[in-house]
Amino acid sequence: MAEQLEHIHSTRLINKLDEFLGFPKVDPHGDPIPDGKGKIKVVPQISLDQTRQGYQGEILSVKDSDAHLLKFLDKIGAKPGKIIKVIDKEEYDESLEVSIDNKKFFISKEVSKNILVAE
Repeated sequence: MAEQLEHIHSTRLINKLDEFLGFPKVDPHGDPIPDGKGKIKVVPQISLDQTRQGYQGEILSVKDSDAHLLKFLDKIGAKPGKIIKVIDKEEYDESLEVSIDNKKFFISKEVSKNILVAE
């Protein structure tokens, strides 16, 4: 259905859908949605693997190329809008101990590359 809707060019329909959805600025994975004039607000972001121990910031988006990754991120609560803190970074394999909603998790470097956070 969404695939079909994206080809409809009715300004009225687009405005009504936008209003119905609460004027979202990002999609469920955190990717920006253009405004009515087609402009996208770009927020500087980096992948979590590029942060240091002690980093704390908002998850802005997650890469959505792998269903298994998305299931895992959902399981640990790593969603756009959540605050994530890097508790420790393992030198050996660059895995991370992180905290989301006061719950601690260990994630691999590969997973951390797919979580985009505010710079």
